[in-house]
Amino acid sequence: MREFLLNSERLLDKDAFHFLENGEEKGLIPCDWIRFNDRIKLVYFTDSYENLGERLSQMSLDEICGVGKALLDRIKGLEGNHSISLENLVWDVDSIYLDGKGRVYGLCLPAVLPEESLNSQIYMKRVYAILEEMLEHTEGGREVCRQIEFQKEREFGDWDSLQARWRSGCLRKMR
Repeated sequence: MREFLLNSERLLDKDAFHFLENGEEKGLIPCDWIRFNDRIKLVYFTDSYENLGERLSQMSLDEICGVGKALLDRIKGLEGNHSISLENLVWDVDSIYLDGKGRVYGLCLPAVLPEESLNSQIYMKRVYAILEEMLEHTEGGREVCRQIEFQKEREFGDWDSLQARWRSGCLRKMR
């Protein structure tokens, strides 16, 4: 189980919360909330999922590449959705989960964001960082990281291009 605290109920984005009630369809773990000492406690029941951070060291480059591709597919499916902000996704390997079929799920905090943060695209930088973190200690991962760096400089935020580089880098290392 994962928990997060919001300082007040004013910070709870009810539209985002309702979206997360059926979030699994979009690759997001559903969220519950309770009042807790004048705050809001967000609760995610993750027991039926496997934590990516704990599993990474046991994964092959091929498996990591599959997770990376699935993560990019999830992001592309969520972009343009006005019920949530991708800035509210928790971008670290310990907040990405896999189900028994290897499907990727993330955590999204249904919190109200300041207006200037809604379209900041900071999440894009976080996506690149998490992909590199997934690979950095994997045999053959450095070459794929170089492909990611190259794409980040040339075509920042173009997920299709990144997926192509990701796939080609992974395929080259598997030969």
